[in-house]
Amino acid sequence: MGLKGFTLVEVLVTLSILGVVAAINIPSIIQNYKERVTIVRVKKAYSMLSQAYDLAVVEHGPIENWEIGHTINNDSTDEEKQANKDAADIILNKLTPYLRTPIKRYIGSNDNYGAPFARHMYEPFSGGTTCIDPAANRYAKFQLADGMAFAIASNGLENCILPAKGQCAQILVDINGDKAPNITGRDLFQFTIYHNRETGNSYIEPWFHSKQCVYKGNGCQNGASCAYWIIKKGNMDYLKRDISAEY
Repeated sequence: MGLKGFTLVEVLVTLSILGVVAAINIPSIIQNYKERVTIVRVKKAYSMLSQAYDLAVVEHGPIENWEIGHTINNDSTDEEKQANKDAADIILNKLTPYLRTPIKRYIGSNDNYGAPFARHMYEPFSGGTTCIDPAANRYAKFQLADGMAFAIASNGLENCILPAKGQCAQILVDINGDKAPNITGRDLFQFTIYHNRETGNSYIEPWFHSKQCVYKGNGCQNGASCAYWIIKKGNMDYLKRDISAEY
């Protein structure tokens, strides 16, 4: 008794079905993979920064003693603005020896725009107006050998010694440097060096702001605070739905 094979029509129909299934599932698989990579790299950045800061504090004392300059405003003098830039370099120079990973290059706060960040303004993940500029010369910048890029700016002593939870410095991290997509909340995230004046403790945490990780939000800094969600929840659901009730 002979074996019956598939007809050409049956083969073509089967291939068509497989093609439709692949077209539906492959983009989702790719997106899920990209999100998993992002989560791992955000957690890596947080771990490295936290450990480096703790060791720097042991060596140099808490950040409020690091000559971090004054808080800059519209009335600040050129000397105060320069001192604030210099403070970013001071913070960088105290942190980086403890990162325990190869550093590819440094760019001081007085240098012009440029690498390791790909563009001047990062668009929020929800679209809209841009205002986050890690390439600006108020930031001291460095890049690791794996491509991860960091931009450090001092918030000034006045912000640092506020009661309860002062914000001493901000650290912007592009988890893949000058590679795409260069979008806040997708590959650019903010961490903050806090100082608790009441307890004397200082530490690094993901920046928390309830209006800066909003699904379909319209703020120019939307996405900067999404590292907080990633560390807390281990996912990037803010890209797909409203998380405000859980944030």
